[in-house]
Amino acid sequence: MPRRRAHRAGWRRPASAVTVAITAAAAGLTAASPAAALTTVNCATQNLQSAINSASAGDTLLVRGTCVGTFTIGKSLSLVGSSGATLNGNSAGRTLTVNGPASVRVALTSLTLTGGLAGDGNGGGLLNNGATVTLSFTTVHNNSAGGGDGGGIASSGITTLHSSTVVNNSAGGDGGGIASGGITRLNSSMVLNNSAGGDGGGMTHVGRGLLTVNASTVRGNRAFVRGGGMYVAGNAQVLNSTITGNIANSTGGGIYNSSNLLVLLGNSVTGNTPNNCSSTTPLAGCTPV
Repeated sequence: MPRRRAHRAGWRRPASAVTVAITAAAAGLTAASPAAALTTVNCATQNLQSAINSASAGDTLLVRGTCVGTFTIGKSLSLVGSSGATLNGNSAGRTLTVNGPASVRVALTSLTLTGGLAGDGNGGGLLNNGATVTLSFTTVHNNSAGGGDGGGIASSGITTLHSSTVVNNSAGGDGGGIASGGITRLNSSMVLNNSAGGDGGGMTHVGRGLLTVNASTVRGNRAFVRGGGMYVAGNAQVLNSTITGNIANSTGGGIYNSSNLLVLLGNSVTGNTPNNCSSTTPLAGCTPV
């Protein structure tokens, strides 16, 4: 069975760094904060990166139109899309990079992240580099990490998806849709039709942080090694979710588990190829083929 490729592990931040950053963020909550501003950015006539640079921490940017380019955020901000607002990397690089620590809180609402190309890097659509990022009603699609992990999203920080969709992304390495190395939460979200040249067609989780998949769907993904839907090598819980129609060329069509700390409860894991689950340890909660 192929060994995991160590040369792409650099984007995964140790859990201790996340923990320290969270503690520091909590300590800072007692400080007074200035009033936040709301600024409209019409990408037909304005530059989104310039607006990001000019904004103060805690501000909200109301984004309109299609913003073409690659964007970087290093402060707490909210980006709210209006009328189909889109961030399009236009194959020029990663669409969006958010730099930590975890006290940097970025909220993305009602946006589309597309057209990202990370090349040999990670996170074609979004790279969360140690920050706290929340996606709500947001779609991450048609992004690529050609020689890296996380075609749609790569995260070493804290990433939460609410009612969001990760679809039609690809990675030359692991995690076609999502590559998680920190704390990742999916709530009422979908991971669809992504592909990985390695493990985890839909998603891969290899960090010491917790992956939680709740009331979500993982469907139609493909891994050219293991874990068509999910590859789990860290702490994870999958609750009340549907994992179906995924394919792995080796084993673990639905889920490949190499962790002792995977909990499955109330799920439908069926119709995956060549099997629903494959595990290095006994795994309850899967339906045999």
